[in-house]
Amino acid sequence: MSLSMFGEDLLLLAFTFLFLGSVGVIFWSKKQQFARWITLFTGGLGSLFALLSSLWVLTTQRSIYIEGWNITPNLNMLIRMDQLSAIFVLVISLISFVSFIYGFGYTQKFIGKKRLDFMGALANSFVLMMIAVVTADHFITFLIAWESMSILSYLLVVTEYEYTPVQRAGYVYLVMTHIGTFFIILGFFYLYRWTGTQQISLLYEQAKQISDFYKNLLFFLFIIGFGTKAGIFPLHVWLPRAHPIAPSHISALMSGIMIKTALYGILRFLIQDFSFGETWWAWVIIILGILSAIYGVLFGVVEKDIKRYLAYSSSENMGLMWMILGVSMLLIQQQEWVWGIFAFTALLFHLLNHAVFKSLLFLGAGSIDYSIHTKNMNHMGGLIHRMPWTSVMVLIGVMGMAAIPPFNGFISEWMMLKSFIYLMSNSQTLYALVGLVLLAVLGMVGALTVAGVVNLFGLSFLGRPRSSHAKEAQEVPLSMRWAMGILASLILILGLGSKWIGQWLFLHAQSLIFNGSIIGSKLPVLTLKDTAHSFTIQPLSLGVLLLIGLLLGYGLIHFFFHRPTVRISPTWGCGIQLDEKMEYTASSFTHPFLYIFKKVIPSSQMVQHSREGYFPHHVHYKLLVKQMLDVMIYRPILQGLLWLASKIKKIQNGNIQTYLTFMFVTLILFLLFVK
Repeated sequence: MSLSMFGEDLLLLAFTFLFLGSVGVIFWSKKQQFARWITLFTGGLGSLFALLSSLWVLTTQRSIYIEGWNITPNLNMLIRMDQLSAIFVLVISLISFVSFIYGFGYTQKFIGKKRLDFMGALANSFVLMMIAVVTADHFITFLIAWESMSILSYLLVVTEYEYTPVQRAGYVYLVMTHIGTFFIILGFFYLYRWTGTQQISLLYEQAKQISDFYKNLLFFLFIIGFGTKAGIFPLHVWLPRAHPIAPSHISALMSGIMIKTALYGILRFLIQDFSFGETWWAWVIIILGILSAIYGVLFGVVEKDIKRYLAYSSSENMGLMWMILGVSMLLIQQQEWVWGIFAFTALLFHLLNHAVFKSLLFLGAGSIDYSIHTKNMNHMGGLIHRMPWTSVMVLIGVMGMAAIPPFNGFISEWMMLKSFIYLMSNSQTLYALVGLVLLAVLGMVGALTVAGVVNLFGLSFLGRPRSSHAKEAQEVPLSMRWAMGILASLILILGLGSKWIGQWLFLHAQSLIFNGSIIGSKLPVLTLKDTAHSFTIQPLSLGVLLLIGLLLGYGLIHFFFHRPTVRISPTWGCGIQLDEKMEYTASSFTHPFLYIFKKVIPSSQMVQHSREGYFPHHVHYKLLVKQMLDVMIYRPILQGLLWLASKIKKIQNGNIQTYLTFMFVTLILFLLFVK
């Protein structure tokens, strides 16, 4: 067996096991428990083989090419995994492998309630289609995989379809994803018309002949099409609706990896084919990134639904990725090769980091919901005593998301920080000003993220239980704990080993940009020496310094004040027995943010009192955060479409002569168009 055949065999095995998990359940539909185990096992095994195939491509730097059957002369099922595809397959297969492990315990809650064979088949097909999206080498193959991925994710989102909010959220997601697909189809149509090829790997050479006007048209089509799936402002309205209602291991797949298939589309069809595009493209991407990051973090920090907060955080992190992508484009266009590659490396690193810590947090949120049957942080509290394993895993996840060393989120955001500072040193005033703005946005997002994770962890796991469910919480099954443990370990590995992982990604970024025909020229091997020793500040070093500081502080206190006398007694509260009603809740903790940003985050409050005599017996407080985009943009559009539909409905009068007239007029118009 040749070396190239080995990589192809690994990918084929991945497709085979995922396909068996998708269609094989029809033979076990009457044995739900057996079907659940089979679908999870085949999904995990298929994901493992996909992971190995991606590592094979990245280590050998050779592509995998699989030619399927020719359905028609213009419809070839082509699969190709190059280095860009391999990076995304690595992320997809890694998170899906862990999610299937998690599913062994998590799906127990659906036994006797849902068709577990159907759910397992959908999950296998969903992962299969995501891998197919990033490895497709033909327009039709890509579109089939993309549309299948969208439909399958919708079916998984509405797993609990009997609830009205689930139906509404699923409908919004379905509409938005098909709007995005429409623009992608238009982009492919024009690409084929102007290049004469439907094979994705041949687009780079053919795209050189496209005029600037049509390049810019393609940019708008693909930004809208892929930006919708990415959850970029203002096309993100489906994201905080769909993620909270999906099963948690599916939410991890959607937030951790599915939204990144949109980033793959941007990199493949705009950045690669058009050699980092035009300068104004970078400005648009940076602006969209800034708006998404700010909007996501502001609306996320005031959320009390833990999964909804994580969904807004995904929009925020996609904004950060678009910001650094735009900076990389600017630097490459100015032939700042090393720093351009460095910024592109930061994008790839944050892509990996976000997939790991966000998937862990969604699994952690699923564990909480599994145990106490609520996602409302106001009804949590004290879970660290009843769910210690989950508490530690979620703590590691929020530390990664808050970019605290030595956890993984620190290094990729540190690289962004370095890139923005370098852009500030540019001789052009506009570039320096943009670097300053990006630096301020990153600082603001980082500060509000810290506030958000304090809210998430502190009010969920610390303090006293604020509901009967929280008082009765129990630790989740072993498979769920193992899955979270794998991701928590990866957070530490990616953080502590960031020097070597960053250099490895830097080499692949360089290969993608120069040898991968994004620029189309070869330069000598570049190093990180000219980036002001970007990896000299190590998360491990900072983590050790923090630990030393804590130990030194404890030692000084012990030395000067000696060992304090420990006395255990009830906490004094002005003569009142303390209870959970005196604690901060998620709503009260985030209320100052609503006041500070009231111009950006409009809200309404409702207070109801019930009195017995002179004193209030019960106070009911309700806080509603208004979705500004829904009120200002989407609701007027929807009302306009409903009005238009009511007018068009009038022509459906049941008169056959009227319909024949319409057909005749349509035929005449088509004949004129053809002529």
